[in-house]
Amino acid sequence: MISIIGAGPSGSYLAFLLAKAGYDVRIFEDHKCVGTPIQCTGILTESFLEIAEPKKEFLVNTISRISVNSQNASVILEMKRKDFIVNRTLFDSYFCNRAVDEGAKLFLNHRFLGFNGKNMRIKDNEDNKIKNLETDILVGADGPLSSVAKSVGIYGKRKILIGMQAVLKTKTERDKFDTFFGSQIPKFFGWFVPESEDIARVGLATEVNTKIYFDSFIRRFEGKVLEVQAGPIPVYEPNIRIQKDNVYLVGRQIVS
Repeated sequence: MISIIGAGPSGSYLAFLLAKAGYDVRIFEDHKCVGTPIQCTGILTESFLEIAEPKKEFLVNTISRISVNSQNASVILEMKRKDFIVNRTLFDSYFCNRAVDEGAKLFLNHRFLGFNGKNMRIKDNEDNKIKNLETDILVGADGPLSSVAKSVGIYGKRKILIGMQAVLKTKTERDKFDTFFGSQIPKFFGWFVPESEDIARVGLATEVNTKIYFDSFIRRFEGKVLEVQAGPIPVYEPNIRIQKDNVYLVGRQIVS
């Protein structure tokens, strides 16, 4: 039995491949719905085509230009290959459904609590009951704050940025992705990513005081805020440990 913690794209795609190869696979997702809450801007490069085609059920836009804006200058670049903008909830659900269709078993609203090398402690959030479940292999696909990594002592020292973004009703150039750099967004950058002609995802990430920088940044743009989203962004660490005994880590906690 292989147990995967986290039904994001990495966990679900791994579950799909394993189930298709004939392995018994379980996916445990902390939330009631796959793909929520949204903690990502949803930009895919064309390397995505190596594993799947963009489907109309989750694709919302394509980008062919990018603007790079500093405090003193800006430049617009034509992209050799287009980027895809996806609805993250539908994108995550698509890969999870593929895994389930191949035979993986999905457990929603189940939280991982710990692992002793053989048995997992899983909390059913519906009835608050704790389950002790045996597994041969445990995979942590549970993001940059991974409970799996922490439970087996391989979390290590990680650097995390906090990202915030708003879904903004505003005028856009649908094929252009804007980036912003400078002292008003220290050590990272801001973005303006169009979903359509009148909806954009606008945000930034910083190490500290993210909300203060975000509030200042969002005032640059005219429009109505429809939703605010936030989440952790891992800074790449080449020496991060991704395996210990029968425990493996995949996904966003490894690369950013």
